[in-house]
Amino acid sequence: MDDDENNNLSKDGLTWTGKPANYSVCGRSAKERFTVRGLPEQVHLDKVYLNGLHTLLPFWITNESDQALELVVETTATGVEGNAAGHMKVQRHNANWTAMKCEQREGYVEVEETGSPDDEVRMVCSARAQREFSEVFNQLSGVSDVRVTAGATVELVLLFVADEMEAGRGQGAASGNGGSEQYAYTTCSGRIAIHDVDDAYAAQMRASVCRTVLEMEPATSRIYLDDCVVGRMYERQLRVRNASAIELDWAMTVVEATDAASLAELQLEGGGAAGGSGGRLAGGCSTELVVRYTPRAAGEFVCRFVVENSNDPANQRYWVFRARASQRQRARRVELLSAMDVSFGNCTSGVWSTRDVTFKNVSETPVVMRMRVEGNTAGLLMRSAVRTSVSSRVEAQLDEALTKAYDSALEGQFDKASSKASGSAESGAAEGGTAAHFDEVLIKAGAERTVALALLGTPVRATAVDAGQFTRQSFTLFCESSAAAGGPQAGADRDVERLSVPCTVNLCTAFVRVTPTLLDFGNVDVGTLKTMYLRIENVSQVAAVVQCRLDSKVINCTRAPLTVGPRQAASVRVDIYPRRVNARYRKQIIVRNALNRLNDCVVDVRSTHVDRRRVAFHNLFYKTLVPLNEQNFVDFGRVPLNARAMRAIVLRNVCRCPVTVDLWPGDAAECALAVYVPATATDARRVAHRLPLLERQAVLHSSIERFKESSHFELPASTLRHIE
Repeated sequence: MDDDENNNLSKDGLTWTGKPANYSVCGRSAKERFTVRGLPEQVHLDKVYLNGLHTLLPFWITNESDQALELVVETTATGVEGNAAGHMKVQRHNANWTAMKCEQREGYVEVEETGSPDDEVRMVCSARAQREFSEVFNQLSGVSDVRVTAGATVELVLLFVADEMEAGRGQGAASGNGGSEQYAYTTCSGRIAIHDVDDAYAAQMRASVCRTVLEMEPATSRIYLDDCVVGRMYERQLRVRNASAIELDWAMTVVEATDAASLAELQLEGGGAAGGSGGRLAGGCSTELVVRYTPRAAGEFVCRFVVENSNDPANQRYWVFRARASQRQRARRVELLSAMDVSFGNCTSGVWSTRDVTFKNVSETPVVMRMRVEGNTAGLLMRSAVRTSVSSRVEAQLDEALTKAYDSALEGQFDKASSKASGSAESGAAEGGTAAHFDEVLIKAGAERTVALALLGTPVRATAVDAGQFTRQSFTLFCESSAAAGGPQAGADRDVERLSVPCTVNLCTAFVRVTPTLLDFGNVDVGTLKTMYLRIENVSQVAAVVQCRLDSKVINCTRAPLTVGPRQAASVRVDIYPRRVNARYRKQIIVRNALNRLNDCVVDVRSTHVDRRRVAFHNLFYKTLVPLNEQNFVDFGRVPLNARAMRAIVLRNVCRCPVTVDLWPGDAAECALAVYVPATATDARRVAHRLPLLERQAVLHSSIERFKESSHFELPASTLRHIE
């Protein structure tokens, strides 16, 4: 008995245990030679996660005839909406489905029928079960033919996966931007055909897919208690938000704590689960987490948590709790007048972004404030400057310094530029990153100081996992203030107080793709124009600025900066106009990405310059000057239809004998050519003699009447003739 017969199921289905709900949905082929269970003719596969994991849908084929059937199974993608594309295949055996227990199979598929045979059947597969599947088995190849013996049933598994693309994002939302935008559903469609020689069955499938995104509010995901008092309880709120239309499961765990004993002093409530450790969020919903902390001893406590999206392992959010407790409450010297959180928003790598932070000295003595940055600052170049009343001069100096620092970073001197821009660089125990120190700021008693924070993200390489995607980085600006030198409390370490300002930024590097990488013009006649086009596609989530660079007198293209929107494309026209014969012409066009020089693209240009119209032979007898520059073409620019444009050229006879020249258009269907050559004084007087006396002098001195229309003329030896 062959392998297919070993896996055949009985026709009555009595041997089946743990059948999923879609088993009850049955359809028949056109000639009723076989039936298909679990895969109706119109099926809507709903709530599919766009996370790179396959969705498995089992179905069964029963042979109703008395002969074995050799069936062909075909899957095709028939339509795509939005930016997502689906891929389908059918497997004869899938280890993930085979390993499921009976009770798991029974609850794997939810079916919703309308009762009408013409309406589609909605099915939802268990996302929790799919997370346990091994993608190694799902990546195996599918089958295209199935053999079903007479009266037997075979089990097949349909696998569907949506492309990992930026699908269904509404209103310009970015991954990890912490805004209020919501990822919506997008639709993929396909067709499954099962047929033999004279019978067939087809199922139209529509899949609703959505990217699942978990966000934290506030976006900085940091809680700082700089001046806690032992024995007092402090309460803060966090919010976990589902930024997509599809539901998600989340979980929170502790990844690091400075003191395990102090961890018991931190309590979490809310989140829909005991201890606020996780739960399920419907589409667009959020839940609040209440953090309560009661220090029992003086000192510093740091704890890091991770909030994971169970439906997408790549979607994780970290948040940090830091507390500094003392035995008594102390009055603050410096207060923060601006927002407690600093958000740089969505930024493009290679472009400076600035934010202002305002401090006020509320004490009666001058204060020296020293700022440093800790956290995830990898790939970030930062600088600060104090804004004064003469803001224009300060801003000009800041812009000049930022430009020099950026140029150094692009030349591969990021470490050196970062050290110069930050004043002094020190390494410290940062929260998963590096530490950078800024210059000290002196604030007089009762005065205010505004500090401009400038941030620059260095471009990442195209091989990076998050290339072209928005990625969030969070860090903290620590402001340590103490009495100024010479003050009554200067130098007392116990009087150093700290103010923490959480900061966050969403960075994206601009990437472009240029096609084709080779422009082969083939054979091009000397003196003729040939055009080809380059397609510049922006594959990132931010706008890209590109510029074409080339050094050629033969090739021409726009060299002005061109802005290409996110996920959009632009065409660049490339013209070639050969001047002389060249059997192997080679050039390169550099498409420069102004915001990411690591992404500069090179386009090779090839052509063979031939002279089938003997233009080069004509140059042996005369030269064309436009104007006084030797060239063999005339540029009329933009000319409206049925309008006349006039250009002047000079013909120089380089022979020792007269040359007779005839001029006519190469393509009479495209344009008409009228040639005017200089007229002799006798011709001008003959024209003027036919005019009234008052107009005679004007005609003799007019420029137009000194030319006559003629396409046939003679160039005397070694003379110049002026032609219009």
